[in-house]
Amino acid sequence: MSCDTETDNKMEKDKKSKTTKSRRETAVQGTNDSSIVSKCSMAVQGYFDDPYLQAFVSKVTRRAPLIHRGYYIRAQTIDYILKKFLSDDSSKKQVISLGAGFDSAYFRLKSKSLLETTVFFEVDFPEVVKRKKALIESNSELLSMVGENCLNPAMKSPLIELSTKTYKLIGADLSLINTLEAALKLCDIDFDLPTLLLSECVLTYMTRRTASNVIRWSGESFSNSVFVLYEQINPNDAFGLFMQNHFNSVGSPLKSINYFPTIQSQKDRFTKLGWSRVEAMDMNEFYSTLLTQEEHDRIERLEPFDEHEEWNLKCAHYMVLLGYQGSCDVLLKSLVSKSDVPSGRVSELSGKIKLSFTNPKQPFKRFGHCSTQLSPNLVFSAGGFGEQAGKHMRVTDILLVDLVTMETSLFNPNVDNKKIEVSRMHSTISCLKDGRILLIGGRMSPVRLCTQMVAMEMKSKSVNSNIVLESMNCGLNKCMNCGNNLNCNENDMNISNKLPMDTNKNCDHENSCNLENSVVNLCMNCSKLNIRPADSNVIKDENHVNSNDPSEIKDAQDKLEKLEEKVDEGLNGGEGHTRGQDDVSSIQCKDIQCSILEPSGDIPTPRWRHSSVLYNNNGVETIIMYGGRSQTVFALDDCYTYIPDTNCWQKVDTNGETPGACQSHTSCIWNNNMVISGGLNIDLQPLSNIYLLNLDTFTWNKIDCDINPRFAHSAHIIDDILILIGGVSFSHNPPGVAMVHLPSGICAEFALPTMDKTQLAMLHKHTSVVIDNDKILVLGGGGNCFSFGTHLNHSPIVIDISLAMEEMRLLCSKD
Repeated sequence: MSCDTETDNKMEKDKKSKTTKSRRETAVQGTNDSSIVSKCSMAVQGYFDDPYLQAFVSKVTRRAPLIHRGYYIRAQTIDYILKKFLSDDSSKKQVISLGAGFDSAYFRLKSKSLLETTVFFEVDFPEVVKRKKALIESNSELLSMVGENCLNPAMKSPLIELSTKTYKLIGADLSLINTLEAALKLCDIDFDLPTLLLSECVLTYMTRRTASNVIRWSGESFSNSVFVLYEQINPNDAFGLFMQNHFNSVGSPLKSINYFPTIQSQKDRFTKLGWSRVEAMDMNEFYSTLLTQEEHDRIERLEPFDEHEEWNLKCAHYMVLLGYQGSCDVLLKSLVSKSDVPSGRVSELSGKIKLSFTNPKQPFKRFGHCSTQLSPNLVFSAGGFGEQAGKHMRVTDILLVDLVTMETSLFNPNVDNKKIEVSRMHSTISCLKDGRILLIGGRMSPVRLCTQMVAMEMKSKSVNSNIVLESMNCGLNKCMNCGNNLNCNENDMNISNKLPMDTNKNCDHENSCNLENSVVNLCMNCSKLNIRPADSNVIKDENHVNSNDPSEIKDAQDKLEKLEEKVDEGLNGGEGHTRGQDDVSSIQCKDIQCSILEPSGDIPTPRWRHSSVLYNNNGVETIIMYGGRSQTVFALDDCYTYIPDTNCWQKVDTNGETPGACQSHTSCIWNNNMVISGGLNIDLQPLSNIYLLNLDTFTWNKIDCDINPRFAHSAHIIDDILILIGGVSFSHNPPGVAMVHLPSGICAEFALPTMDKTQLAMLHKHTSVVIDNDKILVLGGGGNCFSFGTHLNHSPIVIDISLAMEEMRLLCSKD
């Protein structure tokens, strides 16, 4: 190969390398342009006082409330630290903003007379600072605040765009430390003055080596300094992986985050690079401990907001770290002194929970919905936010899930949402014994609460014109048609805590009516048939079988078997499908009818994020509802019962220590107790409480146990063990599965398995059902992930809890 060819190849390789590097730098610079628009929108909405941000955007564009909050907490954190550094004493100081972009901190602080003895340095890519200089020079107010250039920058270095007495604007690549240091020296930097070095979401875009060089150089060069690092952490849970995917997709990957994924690893990093003391905290802790309740209340009043899960998850994935050197350690004492207080989080056992993804033809993709189990094999879900007609929206479609095949079916109730509120979020759902499905509470938007109780009925018909097949639920003790006693388990009415029924049980009403043209009710609990005249809603006494007469029973059984054969023929439809004893999913839904109920009594305040559960109140089907939030109150503490037979609400006066105000909690039924778990309190803090409400005496009792706080989870009870699935908390690791043995209070926490970035499961705002004593099926879940996009779980997802249940039984046996 000739020398010329080698040279050409090298030049071509260098050209490609430079082009790739240039593209990466352009993408990273693009994060500045997006960020400044969001910051400006946040300030315009009143979150943060900074009128100077508007000078750096061509047009103010309103962002979503969640994005406002994300940039608010970032601005508030940095402003808190800067003001504490600047106001501590009157000595001369320096601030160096690394990767400053279009940040307006200098102008904001200058206008408040906080920079009288401080020189402010801003450093970024040369292209960025040239644009910033042009914007400053085109604005007379900004230009007057920076003052006149001390010297012609071109006489010193082409990298220095502005150099006044108090403001220096430098265009330099942070990976070129020698070049940066030379430019700072030309701007009269003093390496001995107290200096704050600020890096906001900058170093994480750099390689580990170049980022570490910046940190090491800062500590070695400035003898009295504090390094403020604000950036992403916790990259390996579902939210963190989704966050990484976003930055990868826009061409600005977080190159350093996986090397220093946790707060502790970041602190260790600074210590190893020579910083004498390091402290750090995430944004949940900053917001909770260093901002006042008055400030919290102000933020909550600014605009409607109902994305607490995403807000807390975002805050758990961003941290601020402070590394100290020399006099700054003594001068500043501690900016975030509460950061080293133990969190009190209960440790989790690993390796006991397994997740597996199903692969239905039509995945269940929505969150904030509600679900109820119609039978051992069929789940009905309504409402929520998800995919419909190719768009992300509040959904109207009803979704049925076959628990045998894991396939889903969509049905549209064909209602006008302006007239009948079906596409609601954060409501509760109950399946009544007469087959009606009730939607209670919820919201259409954070400013439009649902005031309607909506009853939905699924109408199903077979091919045989003489036999109409309708779904029903036999209830606890009585058939809705003939009134005969049933052998169904009393716990069957706990729809949210439902276990598969023993399909060998026989209801007494199977030996019923002798009529050819009949309506056949398929019992959704025990999968047995009941027969009534097609033109009658009630079977008369003379049509009943005397269950004490063996001959009549045998005769009725023969007739019932013939009628069941006709039903089977109709259901088969010539396709060779045979209806099994539990196979209610073979019923084809023909229509979903919706109606608005007009209840009487103590009508509850409209609410969402409440809980409700169905139970048997001395033979009377009853729904009990607790808590939630209203438009004006973040968490409610009231309790109501609703009786479907009378269509009447009644407020309940309870006794004992109550759970207090809570929302986003769960309710289950256990031994005639309503079990309340978790939620958010009136201050929007996650709860770990578990309370029992005795439904005979309406007296509360608290379970003494130690589990991690959570909200937006789901809950079930198996073998006296309360099982909490997922949720959100203030912790860096999202809650996994908590188990509490209710009779004894023995409890344990089990961690979720490591997430696969190709199959993410965010276990909040989901619903779930028990499919056997060792498996729970998660339906839906996810949320709007800050500015990174919307994640919808590709569900159903099977959670295998068999090993965790074995561990719990072992713990209980040792007690």
